[in-house]
Amino acid sequence: MSHERQREEFADVNMAIPEAIRRAAQQVDSRPVTSFSELSHDVAGSSQLQAAFQQEISEAIRRRIASDPDYNPSRFPNIEKFFDAKK
Repeated sequence: MSHERQREEFADVNMAIPEAIRRAAQQVDSRPVTSFSELSHDVAGSSQLQAAFQQEISEAIRRRIASDPDYNPSRFPNIEKFFDAKK
């Protein structure tokens, strides 16, 4: 996978944040002060939230590849290269 393709996929993750926030709020029966569409707009515009989300996803993947007994680095050699470069 090219680095440009990887960047595109992270950009897609940024678009997923508002939807994830909306679902999380609904699961705990929480309502925003304004509306879900305004909440989504505010979340989508938050570069700090997007950066934190990307960092958390990267850390979750790092933990997974470090602890998953089914992970085989020789089968997926670029995963470690990609995530080591992101540190």
